[in-house]
Amino acid sequence: MNWEAIGAVGEIVGAVAVVGTLAYLAMQIRQSNTAASISAKLEMTRQYSDFMDGLLENPELARTFREGSAGISLSEVDDELFRRQMSKCFWYFAAQHFQYAVNAIGKDEWHQPRSMIYRVARRPGVKRWWDDNKTEYTPIFVEFMDSDIYAGYA
Repeated sequence: MNWEAIGAVGEIVGAVAVVGTLAYLAMQIRQSNTAASISAKLEMTRQYSDFMDGLLENPELARTFREGSAGISLSEVDDELFRRQMSKCFWYFAAQHFQYAVNAIGKDEWHQPRSMIYRVARRPGVKRWWDDNKTEYTPIFVEFMDSDIYAGYA
């Protein structure tokens, strides 16, 4: 065998190695993306559960949330509690939206948190809170809330 043939065989072996490496890396990236999506979904579930557990474990907190979100006038103490609940709730919403915006979760997984955001955010007291506090959130989240969730809100 001459040197040209040996060089050609070496190039073929190198090309096969590169293709194999690229295939392996693609598989690793796919697995990493799947793991990140699972982690994001679990975190969203944990956040929702934590918020709901607080309401389930504390009837006064649940009452404040129910009345405040309905737009019922609250005492000064209850109003402060409601504002803090909304702050916590909207931090969760913003985190969930961020996960969707950076493609950590797909459109199918986004449906559930988006529906929950819509259901909570469209309550009169929550809308009033949002109008007073939206400057605390990122422009992309504010745009989502104002153009998607509150679009056509009466």
